[in-house]
Amino acid sequence: MKQGYVLTAFCIFLTLWGSAYGQNLIDGAESVAFDSLRNRYIVSSLNNKSLVQIDQDGNISNYKTNLPGCFGNCIKNDTLFVGTGTGLFAVDLATDEIIFSISLPTIQNADGVTTDTSGYVYVVDTGGKIFKVRISDRQYWVFASTGLATWTQDIFFDIRHNRLLVAGYSANAPVQAINLDDSTVYDLVVSPTGYFDGITMDNRGNVFLGSHVNGEIIKYDSTFTNPPEVIYSGIPEPAGLDYNIRDNIIAVPSFSGDKVFFISYYVNFEADTTVGWVPFEVNFDGSSRLSVDTWNWDFGDGGSADIQSPTHIYQERGIYNVTLNITSGGESYSHTQKKYIMALADTLWAAAVDGDPGETVEVGIYGSNTIPLSLMKIPMEYPGTLNLTLDSFTTVGCRTENMDNATMSSSDPTNKRAYFQISNDVGGTTSAMAAGSGLLLKLFFTIAPAASFGQTAVIELDGYSTRIPQFGGIDIYAYEPLNFPGVVSVSGLCGDVNGNGAINLLDVTYLLSYLYKSGPAPDPESIADVNGSGSLNILDITYLINYVYKSGPAPQCI
Repeated sequence: MKQGYVLTAFCIFLTLWGSAYGQNLIDGAESVAFDSLRNRYIVSSLNNKSLVQIDQDGNISNYKTNLPGCFGNCIKNDTLFVGTGTGLFAVDLATDEIIFSISLPTIQNADGVTTDTSGYVYVVDTGGKIFKVRISDRQYWVFASTGLATWTQDIFFDIRHNRLLVAGYSANAPVQAINLDDSTVYDLVVSPTGYFDGITMDNRGNVFLGSHVNGEIIKYDSTFTNPPEVIYSGIPEPAGLDYNIRDNIIAVPSFSGDKVFFISYYVNFEADTTVGWVPFEVNFDGSSRLSVDTWNWDFGDGGSADIQSPTHIYQERGIYNVTLNITSGGESYSHTQKKYIMALADTLWAAAVDGDPGETVEVGIYGSNTIPLSLMKIPMEYPGTLNLTLDSFTTVGCRTENMDNATMSSSDPTNKRAYFQISNDVGGTTSAMAAGSGLLLKLFFTIAPAASFGQTAVIELDGYSTRIPQFGGIDIYAYEPLNFPGVVSVSGLCGDVNGNGAINLLDVTYLLSYLYKSGPAPDPESIADVNGSGSLNILDITYLINYVYKSGPAPQCI
C-alpha cells in the first residue's frame, strides 16, 4: 500500500528532536473538516475542548477555545457544525462568531455530525439515536432510534443516494444506511474489522472508514460489493475523518497521536532522499491508482518534469514543496507534499580577531540555517601557541537572543574546549529562530599577558569526543552543519621590527642588520614589510626612515 504523509512531522535526518518543541494543541484529535474557502482544516480537540486550525503550510494554531465540548464536526458552505457531547453549536466561518448552541437529550455523547442539501443537520447520539436539526429555526427531533449498530459514532450524507451512512464502534460493526424519506435503518455490509470512529466519501462514491482499534483506513467501493481494501495502516486511533474533494486528500485525525494524517489516495509520490547538501540530487517516483495519461512535476524551485520517475538536482539551498499533477480520463488530480525537500547549505563558523597581550577579545560564532531552529549544539576548542582564557559568553545582540536557553553545559580549560547549547523550552511558546544568517554566540577570551606577536589560537567547531555540532528544528531531526574555524592572533605594530613596542631608529638598524649583515630576522618578517610590497628590501628601509624622520606615510604591513 502507498503511504500518506503527515503535515505535523518531517520524516528525515538522523536524530529526532520531535514535536516536543510545540504545544500540544491537538490533544485528542476527534474529528476534522476541510474549509475550502480558506484553505485550512478545522480539528476538534476533545481533551482541550477547543477547535484548532491547520493552514496550507501545516501551521497549527487555536481557532476557538473554552468550548463546552468538541466531538464530531462538519462544514457546510460558511458554517461549521460541532457536536459538543450534550448538544450542537454552529460557527460562522466568515465572522468567527458562534451562531447558535443547543442542548440535545442525549443518552451518551453527541458525536458525529453531517448536513444534507435540504437545510438539516444530523447529529449522532452514541447511545443509539440520530437527531435531526432544522438549521433555520434550531428545531430538532429524534430521526432514527431503532436498528442502529452498537455505539454508532459517525455519520455522512451520501448525496448520490440521498441517504445517511453511519458507522458503529463494535467488533465486525456493519456499515449502515438510513433512508431520509422514512428513517429506516438497514445494513450495507458487515465489516470484518469494525470499531469504526469515522466515515467519509470521495467524489467517485468510494467510502472510507477509520478503524479506531486497528489503526487502519478501510475503503469500500460505491456498491459495497467488493471486499474492503486497507489503504493505510499504523495510525494511532483514527477518528472522525474527512475527504477533501478539491485536493483528493483523506484527512485522518489521530486521537491518541494528537495529529492529523493527510493521505493522498489517487496520486502519490516518493523520493529516495529528502534532505541533503546542494547540489542535491533527488530521484522521484510517482504512482497512481488510476490509468495515467500525463504526468507533470513541479519541484518547487522552478524546475519541472513530465515523466513518471524523474531525477532533479536542487542547486540552491531552501525548503521546497513538491507537486505532482496527473490527468486520467479527462480529469486532473494533484498531490502536494509541503516542505518535502530540504536542500541544505547550512554552516557554522568562527570569526578571526586579534588583540594585545592581556586584552579581552570578543570572538563571534556565526551560523546560516535553511530551516527555523529550536536547538543548536556548538562544541568549541581553542588550541594553539597562544594561551587564551575563556571568560564568558552571551547571546545578547545575536540572532539567538530571544531563545529560552543559552548554556555552557561543559567547560574544560585544561584541554581548551567548551560545549554550548542554545534552545527553546520543551512545550514552550517561544518561536524558533528564523532561517537566515548571522551571529549566534559571542565568546570572550583573555589573551595571556606574556603573549607575543605571531602566536595564534585556532577556534575549532568540528566537535570533540562524542560532541558534534548540530542544528535542530521543530518536528524535525537534527543535522550537522558544515563548519569552519576562526583564529585569535596577537596584534603586532607594523614597523616595530625589533619588537620593543615602538618605531624608531633602532628598527631601521635592526632591518639593515637583517638584510645586509646576516642579523636576526624580524618575528614575523611581515612586520618589517612596511611598504606592503610582499617582500623585504632596501625600499622598506627608506620607507621606514621617511616615516620616522620626514613625517612620511605610516607603515602598512599586509
